[in-house]
Amino acid sequence: MSRSGRVYKEKNGTASFVVDVAPRGAPRKQVRRRGFRTQGDARRALNELLHQAEHGELVDPSAITFGQWSDRWVDSLDLAPATVRSYADTLRLHTAPLRYARLQALTAPDIDRVYADLRAEGRLSPRSLRYVHVVLRHCLNDAVRKGMLVRNPADQTSPPSERSAKAPEMKTWSPSEMGAFLEHADVRSDRLAALWRLACSTGLRRGELCGLRWSDLDGSRLSVRRQVVQIGKAPPKITDTKTGASHRAVALDDVTLAELRAHRARQNAEKLACGPGYRDDGLIFPSPDGTALAPLFVTWRFNRLVKLTGAPRIRFHDLRHSHCVNLLSAGVNVKVVSARLGHSKVAFTLDRYAHVTGGADEDAAAKAAALIDR
Repeated sequence: MSRSGRVYKEKNGTASFVVDVAPRGAPRKQVRRRGFRTQGDARRALNELLHQAEHGELVDPSAITFGQWSDRWVDSLDLAPATVRSYADTLRLHTAPLRYARLQALTAPDIDRVYADLRAEGRLSPRSLRYVHVVLRHCLNDAVRKGMLVRNPADQTSPPSERSAKAPEMKTWSPSEMGAFLEHADVRSDRLAALWRLACSTGLRRGELCGLRWSDLDGSRLSVRRQVVQIGKAPPKITDTKTGASHRAVALDDVTLAELRAHRARQNAEKLACGPGYRDDGLIFPSPDGTALAPLFVTWRFNRLVKLTGAPRIRFHDLRHSHCVNLLSAGVNVKVVSARLGHSKVAFTLDRYAHVTGGADEDAAAKAAALIDR
């Protein structure tokens, strides 16, 4: 048999491959894998197996454990660091009973028992348990795609339904509540007063605000090019934005621009007071020594100010929701709002905030009637 292997079609329509992975001169070691949806899928899995054999990374799929596979899968992910950490923590903390099970011996009842135990413990909400299922299914789907499994056992499990795992009702501030918060003396005198104003007036994400540089400000437009992320106890790190659509420019109003000018004057004084130890990376909202501001500190400080001012309790990220809801309620075109928030698709904005745009149809009907009946 050729060491490049052979891909062929089964009678049931699926594809398979067979290949000899033994080193040249050694006794033949044939590997056969079945159940691929197309011959192209089988060829890709075959090429990956040959690459592993060539570099001494080939593991007998019948012997690999779920824990070994999940570790390898997490290490291969090309996603934002925070997302990779979330996936790794989810698998480590909530699928531990599966860790030493052979990957190819894993069954739907095995996984359902893990879900049942998590329900019995009562530590996870249906939404969180649904997330465990999504991550586990994603991990096992890649095992199927790479020929380690014939089918995904997570597809036959009974996780919480999407309906029961629905996100909690969104909490937002009205324009008047937002204005009252920003005008409160404790907020006006806060070192990050301009950050709170910018968050309310643009809907920027927490990490995006921390990653802004003065060079991003061009007249009345602010370019969002990067973000600050913090994984566990590691120092804050400046990275690219969350998605390609997150890279955008947003227009600023005159009041926000004035707040930024005042903030820059205070920052220059702070820089002089710090002396040679100040690290000037050009950040708009750095720590007092000039280094990147920790996003977790922003959340902590915001929660403290909400308590001091007596404002309705919301999360910092809810300022983003508030900005979107207030703009849509004011009749701003949803395409403009979506671009301002850095959503990848307008459809996502429409779906996420359907409760705000729900009255648009009635308004359109009234305007259509007014045109006909005038």
